Amino acid sequence: MYEQFRFIDRVFTIVFMQKTALVTGASRGLGLSIVEEFRGRGWRVVALVRTAEDAAILAGKEEVVPVLADIRSPQVSGAISQPLACLGGSLDALVNNAGQGGKGVKLDHLDTNVVEDLLNTHCLGAIRVTQAALPFLRRSESSAVINITSRFASLGLLAD
Repeated sequence: MYEQFRFIDRVFTIVFMQKTALVTGASRGLGLSIVEEFRGRGWRVVALVRTAEDAAILAGKEEVVPVLADIRSPQVSGAISQPLACLGGSLDALVNNAGQGGKGVKLDHLDTNVVEDLLNTHCLGAIRVTQAALPFLRRSESSAVINITSRFASLGLLAD
C-alpha cells in the first residue's frame, strides 16, 4: 500500500507541481541550451521545432515534449495548446527564441520580401506564440515571458 501511495505522490508531483517551460527555436544553438538548462533544473520543457528530424532527436530526451510547428503560421496556436493542456494546463515560462538570420545590406539594396519574412518570424511569430500561451501562463502562480532577439532583428544594421 505504501508503494502505491509513493507512486501516486510522484505522479501528482510530476503533473501538478513540476514547472513547465515552452521554448521556441529549441532545436539548436541558444534554444537547445535553454532546453537543457531547464531540464537540468527539473523542469518539463515543451520544445517548439520546425522539422520532424529535430522533433525526433528531442523526443529521446527525458522531460522534453517536442512540438512540430512553425511560428510563422497561425496554426501554431493549436500546436502549442494541446501539449500544454495535457501537461496540467499551466505554463511557468515562455522563451520566445525562434529566429532566422538576415543579410546586412544597404537600405537601397534591401529586399522588402526578406524584411517581411524576418518580421513575420521575429515579431509576429513571437506575438502568435505569446497569445497562444497566455491562458496557460495565467494559470501559473508566477510566470515569465522572455523574448530573445539578435542583432539581425535590428533594422539599424540593415539601413546602415
